[in-house]
Amino acid sequence: AVPAASSVCERGEKYFVRLGGRRIGLGAVDGETLCAVASLERGCGADCVLALAARASGARLRLLCAAENRAAMRLYDRLGFDVGEAVERWYAVK
Repeated sequence: AVPAASSVCERGEKYFVRLGGRRIGLGAVDGETLCAVASLERGCGADCVLALAARASGARLRLLCAAENRAAMRLYDRLGFDVGEAVERWYAVK
């Protein structure tokens, strides 16, 4: 369980992420912000983030993540996101 996850999922357009006919993840995109990302298969997190990022609009991409979700933060670091300002229990990623 990730604190406050259900409240952030209320924002934006919701998507299922598919790869080769399999549903591998889901998420919500609100303008330039990935509000929620969830991988349904181990090892598919990067594919989920990149697919959802392609649906975002704007010159700058932001991603919200719970500070307690260390595995997700490591993935976002590997994908080149930078840690931004803290927002409630979430931090913004540039």
